[in-house]
Amino acid sequence: MSSLPNPNDFKDFTAILSKNIKFDDTEKKYDLEKIHFAMKKNVIPSGYISKLLDVEILKYSDITQDVLKNCILYDKMNDSIAIALKEDEKIMAIVIQKSFDEDEEIIRWKTLGSKKYIPYKIRDNTKVVFIFIGMKEFLLMELLELNYIVPQSDSIVKGLDSNKQWIEDIKPLIQDKLIIYVNENDKSSRELIEPLKTELKGHSKLLNIDINSLYLFYIITNGGSVQDLKIGFDFIDLCNLFKDMESIEITLKEFIEMELNNE
Repeated sequence: MSSLPNPNDFKDFTAILSKNIKFDDTEKKYDLEKIHFAMKKNVIPSGYISKLLDVEILKYSDITQDVLKNCILYDKMNDSIAIALKEDEKIMAIVIQKSFDEDEEIIRWKTLGSKKYIPYKIRDNTKVVFIFIGMKEFLLMELLELNYIVPQSDSIVKGLDSNKQWIEDIKPLIQDKLIIYVNENDKSSRELIEPLKTELKGHSKLLNIDINSLYLFYIITNGGSVQDLKIGFDFIDLCNLFKDMESIEITLKEFIEMELNNE
């Protein structure tokens, strides 16, 4: 008789284990400091950063070199840009633009570290704070020196009511401020409007700007031909399309003022 364990004995064990551990909610433990150190030593290939943000956008900011030095890494294993998210000098997450799973399928924006960490910058004297979703948006907010809250994904926004960082660190800083959310041209992004309204009700004023309306307003005020926007078209796409960041910032300010006056 074989002394090997019966595979059937493991079925009950697996069932019990699955009830106690939510595998989708667990995050792998990484030594982020060592990963950051290793990636920081790698030379970033020419043209990789401008695939994220147009060269004209990078030229527009006076602090581009400082932002890139602080945030941008190169993952040589995946031949990909990575972005370091920090709280003060502590590495909270490293987000890799393009990596691969075990089946060689592409994973976009894979997070090493905390997926729930929300990058934000809210200065004491600010009256306006922008909410965008995604890592390119995080870089743009840094370059434009705007006040921002940039969750890594839509799911983070839907779970703000249970996010400790949001509740304890971020939400108290936006009391009575104007929060501007520019939604993308897709259903998922528009579905975040109601959760944000619920979360900010009685706390802050939320102004939602639809990217289609902002796009048309830019064309009307600056010229150009109107085209149908692709699904997922966002503020980064608008900036990369028109490239003139000075006119984009002016147009955004004018659009915000117009929307507030129309309320």
